[in-house]
Amino acid sequence: MLLEIKNDLIANNFPELKRKIIFIQYRSGKKHNYYYMRVRWFLGVYIIQANKEILTFSKAAIKACMAHELAHIVIGTHLVKSKTEIERDADTLVLKRGLGKELLQFHNDHNKTYKSYKADDGLTKREIKLFLKGR
Repeated sequence: MLLEIKNDLIANNFPELKRKIIFIQYRSGKKHNYYYMRVRWFLGVYIIQANKEILTFSKAAIKACMAHELAHIVIGTHLVKSKTEIERDADTLVLKRGLGKELLQFHNDHNKTYKSYKADDGLTKREIKLFLKGR
């Protein structure tokens, strides 16, 4: 499922990643519970590590989570930015690529079980809604 979503997002929303090598690696267990997905880089290859828990979310939410990780690849590494700025920049790019409704669904799915995202974690539901209203 994640491979299909990744390929669809690259084809339709992140075409600049078509020539990048991006693998998906499923992870499970308590030591991987602090993230749904994260991207790693190794010798010119990107690896999106996905916690199997993400598969309990709706397809729209999974799509938003994957788009967020692809946005990290597009944005690249910014050593001068804080983690908060990097996460907010990735969410902003997801919105600009037309995936605001999916990002909002991710928040809805996440918030059923966990504390709501704060501005330190990325864009908030309120900020996403304001962006969508402005379009």
